[in-house]
Amino acid sequence: MKVKKLLNFWQRTSPLLGIEITHNQFRLIGLSYTNGHYFLEASLALSFNEPLTNDDLIIKTLSPLLQKLNLPTKKAAIALCSSEVILKEAEVDTRLSSLEIEKFLQFTLLENLAEKKETGKSSFDYQIINKTNTKHGNKLLQVAIAPKTLIERWQNLFKRLHLQLKIIDIDCYAVARALSHQLKNIKEPTMIIMIDAKKILTAVVIQENIVYNQVDFISSELSSSITSLAEQLTKKIEQVISLLKRSIAKLILAGEKAPLPGLVELIAARTKIQTLLANPFLGMKLSPQIAPESVVSIAPLMLISCGLALRVKYAY
Repeated sequence: MKVKKLLNFWQRTSPLLGIEITHNQFRLIGLSYTNGHYFLEASLALSFNEPLTNDDLIIKTLSPLLQKLNLPTKKAAIALCSSEVILKEAEVDTRLSSLEIEKFLQFTLLENLAEKKETGKSSFDYQIINKTNTKHGNKLLQVAIAPKTLIERWQNLFKRLHLQLKIIDIDCYAVARALSHQLKNIKEPTMIIMIDAKKILTAVVIQENIVYNQVDFISSELSSSITSLAEQLTKKIEQVISLLKRSIAKLILAGEKAPLPGLVELIAARTKIQTLLANPFLGMKLSPQIAPESVVSIAPLMLISCGLALRVKYAY
C-alpha cells in the first residue's frame, strides 16, 4: 500500500499541448508536470513559404503533420490575439462563488454590449489578479470578452485537427507566464517584445502583473533589416517608458526575428537596458526524444506555446 502511494505521488500529470498558429508559423509545445518540475514532452516549430490564409488550408497543411507525430496527448490550448478581445478589470466580493462571479460578470460587463446589439454574441472568461489588495478588500479580476464566432472558429478547427481544445487563453498572458517561468519572481519592471514577421507584441510585467500590452502590425520589409528593426524597437521602448513614467529593468526579446545576429546587442547598446533572449525552457527536464540542441535553437520562438502549456501545472 505504501509503495503504491509513493508511485502515485511521482506520477506525471497528463500532458498539455500549447499551440500557436500564425499566417506562416506553427509552434507546438507539450509539457507535463510532477514534483515541482516541468517535463518537455514534445516540441515543433515550422515555417511555411505559403501563408495559411484560411481554415481549410490550415487543416490541409497541419493534419498530415500531426498524424505523423507521436504526440503525448490530444489535449491542447490556444491563445487569442489580445487585439481580438476586450480586456477589463472588475472588483467582486471575496465571498462570491465561481458561479456567482460568472453571473455578476454576465450582468455588469456584458450589459453594455446590449446597447451595441451584441447580446448573446460574446463569450467571456476571467482570472483573479489580486485576492484582497483592492481598496475595499475585494477580489480584483481581469476579464476577457471575445466574439463567440471567434471562439467557435477555434473549437471547430481543433476538432477537425482531431485535437481536444481544453483552454482558450490570451497571447499576452501566455507570454507573461512563460516570462515568469524564465525569470522566476518578476519584481522589477520587465518588458517583453515578441517580434514576428508581421507583428510585434509588447508587454510590460511588474510583480507578475501585466501593466502594458499592445500589438503593432508592421511590414515584412521593416522586420527583415536589423538596423530598421532596432530603430523601430527603440522608439517603441522609449514610448512605453514615457507612457508608464517609470524605467525598465530588463528587456526580453522573443519571436522569429529575435535571434537575428547582433539584434540583442544593438538594442542593449541603444537603450542602455539589460537585454536578454527569451528562453522559456530554463530549468525544464527533457524527455528522451527531445534533443537539447533543438530546444536551444527554437526557444525564443516558443513563448506563447510554452506559456500555454505551462498551465498543465494547474490541471488546466
